[in-house]
Amino acid sequence: MVEDPNEILQYGGDRVSFVTRWILNSIGLLMGFNILNAYLMLFSLFPLPAILFCQISLFVKCEKSKSLTN
Repeated sequence: MVEDPNEILQYGGDRVSFVTRWILNSIGLLMGFNILNAYLMLFSLFPLPAILFCQISLFVKCEKSKSLTN
């Protein structure tokens, strides 16, 4: 089941800061399989964390596929 980022944003309302909403929106994009958009958004704002995030997520995917094949 794919969660709608807008539903996540409505949960916190005005108390949620812009950064938190942005992070939740990024997670929502990832959950919605708009991975390229999320990576581009991360990369445009925070290049180093985005690179690390991409590497970590790729590493996790590789490890999962290895554990499935073994």
